[in-house]
Amino acid sequence: MKITLRILALMLIVLSVACAPTSNIAAPDVAQGPAAWIDAPLDNSNLPQAEYQVVSHASDPGGISAFELSVNGQVLRTDPAPGDQVGTSISHISQPWLPPAPGTYLLEVRAKNTGGTFGPSASANVTVGGVRQMSPTIKASATVTYTPTVSPTAAPTSAPTGTTPTATGLQNTNCHTGPGGSYEVSGTLFKGKSIQIDGINADNTWVWVKHPNFTNGHCWVSIPFIQVQGSLNTLPVIPAPPLPATSEPRPTATDVHH
Repeated sequence: MKITLRILALMLIVLSVACAPTSNIAAPDVAQGPAAWIDAPLDNSNLPQAEYQVVSHASDPGGISAFELSVNGQVLRTDPAPGDQVGTSISHISQPWLPPAPGTYLLEVRAKNTGGTFGPSASANVTVGGVRQMSPTIKASATVTYTPTVSPTAAPTSAPTGTTPTATGLQNTNCHTGPGGSYEVSGTLFKGKSIQIDGINADNTWVWVKHPNFTNGHCWVSIPFIQVQGSLNTLPVIPAPPLPATSEPRPTATDVHH
């Protein structure tokens, strides 16, 4: 008798579970679109009132097509992904920003994938008018083999002996194979280290320096990240090398963000 009662009770439990209404609680929304992050400036950085290169990365399995830069909630510019990175799963870009006045600014960057979908914004709060403190550090070990031809019309005319300008890192910063964020990072100029400047680009935004990590060769550093000793007016203008061929970017230690 007891066994029969237990069997009946078990059957009632099974029937009550089977007839219970299905929950109508919706699953939480999942963020769509590419993930973006800002490499420079870092959050809570102090910047000078001068043109600054906002460096960002984005990742999406379908590839990145564009980057959008906003300042204080207003879209400042939308730039296509560099030509050598279109369609790759990881892309980076350098977008110029000229602060109009000292103050506090909210910088936001979001990326669009090749399907036309924007992802969530990455943000950095910065103060303009103070002393710079930090910048991104992306280390690489490739040597520089490009030797540009100096334009004869831009050769130095009256550089006195012993006045070759030098660049001192205000923080750890990247040294690229060309004057722009689309070029490969070939080394790191460490904070406080000084190196010789041998040229400048046509826009006066990047300088061509003795490579900080190798005995031979040159590379490029962005002027906002360095302190210049000496005059840049007598430097030759160095033409930019060709952009590298399209290839899947090689992630480095700082390309992994959580």
